[in-house]
Amino acid sequence: MDALLKAKLPLTMSVPEYRAFVDKLVAEETTTGDHPGPELVSFTKLNNRRMSRLDRTNKLVPEVRTALQRLQGHYLWVVITEPWCGDAAQAIPALAKMAEAAPNVEMRLILRDEHPDLMDQYLTNGNRSIPKLICIDRDTEEVVGTWGSRPAEAQQIVIDAKAAGVPKEEFLRQVQMWYNRNGSVAIQHEVMALLNAAEAVPA
Repeated sequence: MDALLKAKLPLTMSVPEYRAFVDKLVAEETTTGDHPGPELVSFTKLNNRRMSRLDRTNKLVPEVRTALQRLQGHYLWVVITEPWCGDAAQAIPALAKMAEAAPNVEMRLILRDEHPDLMDQYLTNGNRSIPKLICIDRDTEEVVGTWGSRPAEAQQIVIDAKAAGVPKEEFLRQVQMWYNRNGSVAIQHEVMALLNAAEAVPA
């Protein structure tokens, strides 16, 4: 683990702390960032409702639950996020359920815009895309993989839509419809693949 990531760990939030933080933002009708305008405030409110709904409706795939319970390594997940991010609202409830089911996984969250130096070490195709999951092996303190900012199939929708000149509002609607159909199945499988790869590396 590099020195910067290690220095940021005390500044991270647990899942309950993060959710309480977002609740407080909603109650105060504000959000994060240097310019929390009305649009981002609206997105934060929407995402808070979305996360609460997904907490109730998301189910772990049985084989994923079993695999999580059988992990041999010990892992820390640091998730870079923001409350107004729609993809983060989809991923965080699923990741939290996975971490809760895995005795050897702890999940922490940190805000992107308060820590741009950390974000810039974990770019996706040169972009500050979130959410970004950083998976750290507790025993070796090494980063063994990352995931984000959205499942591969959802990302392909965005790539194809941009190539076709589809307006942003429309392709984001398409991505949301995909999430509604898929639930968190793709997220679970992709993150589990990351863990399986980490487990396969000789100690």
